[in-house]
Amino acid sequence: MRGVLVTGGLRRIGRVICEELASRGYCPIIHSRFDTKELHDAAKSLNGYCVTGDLSTLEGAEKIFSSASDLPVELYGIVNNASLFSVKKEMAEKNVSEMENVNFFSPRFLLQKLAERANGKKVESSLVHLLDTRVLDSNFEKTPYAETKRKLFKSISKDAKEYAPYVRVNGVAPGPVLLPEGKDSSEKGGEILLPSRPEPIDVARAVLFLLEARSITGQVLAVDSGQCLISDRIKRA
Repeated sequence: MRGVLVTGGLRRIGRVICEELASRGYCPIIHSRFDTKELHDAAKSLNGYCVTGDLSTLEGAEKIFSSASDLPVELYGIVNNASLFSVKKEMAEKNVSEMENVNFFSPRFLLQKLAERANGKKVESSLVHLLDTRVLDSNFEKTPYAETKRKLFKSISKDAKEYAPYVRVNGVAPGPVLLPEGKDSSEKGGEILLPSRPEPIDVARAVLFLLEARSITGQVLAVDSGQCLISDRIKRA
């Protein structure tokens, strides 16, 4: 059975991705920052495993990858789902640094480790970054959060070339799927082209498609009900 590590896989979209993985015969490896009963119960319910670690440091990312690699299941892929979100344009330097690590540096570190492992064993692997539809346009709103996601978006084609042929690197860019947690939950979703907004299962199925699409690399799939096609599409607050 193939294992897939899903960072931030305990709740929200990450949890739905793990459930979809399990339904398709994969072994979900659910990551959470903290070791809790909820985490272990989730892994048990999906016949998967769980790992813990703090993505705000590369040491934490190293621990997560090592823990996933040591499990009695083949590590086939990684879904970089975990992220820190804020609509603020001004943030303390410490908070910006933490956001950069979680949203950009640690996902690329995990990719590097997966590539080293895949190349060493000459096996096929697949990685999917979770992005944000608002950063597909170069005229995105400049916030620390959006800038980290834009950097991750721009890294995909470069990394797809560098880590071929053993690792495929792709991205999924969700649109207005869920309200953010916490005090930013009043953020507006923006206009869309289609009758209904995307749901977590739509994002999960896009992730599964790219994990399995053996002839696709370096691509980003927007799951946003056409929002990225609308000029001035995201008018917030």
